Amino acid sequence: DGAAISLKYEDGILVQGCTRGDGVEGEDITDKVYLIPSIPNVIEDTGLRQVKGEIVVDKKTENARNFASGALHTKSNKEFAAEKAEHLVFVAYGMEPFVNDTYEKDMLFLTDFSFLTVLDTEKCKDFRDSFYTK
Repeated sequence: DGAAISLKYEDGILVQGCTRGDGVEGEDITDKVYLIPSIPNVIEDTGLRQVKGEIVVDKKTENARNFASGALHTKSNKEFAAEKAEHLVFVAYGMEPFVNDTYEKDMLFLTDFSFLTVLDTEKCKDFRDSFYTK
């Protein structure tokens, strides 16, 4: 569980990050997404590309969704960079426009740009296990 966000790239350059918000309008978090290590600021791509995914927490915490969402709403970028950004991980689960004829190929396309995707089951399993250890 985490916070859904959308990233916008223009000619391979990250230009905007937004929360899902109410489904119509989200909060601009561009200043925060530049600071999250797992989000590439530049990809080898042309045109306009939107990458959708989830911000999750890389450490065990009782309420991962609240931590992720709360961190993205931190007022101070200095505090966000120093205390929170390193614990957040972006996991991509979609993109527009589509590039390939299958979802799996599109996720592999994103993997080529260093995105962690939902297809990276071993890495994602490590994150899940860190949250839900019994």
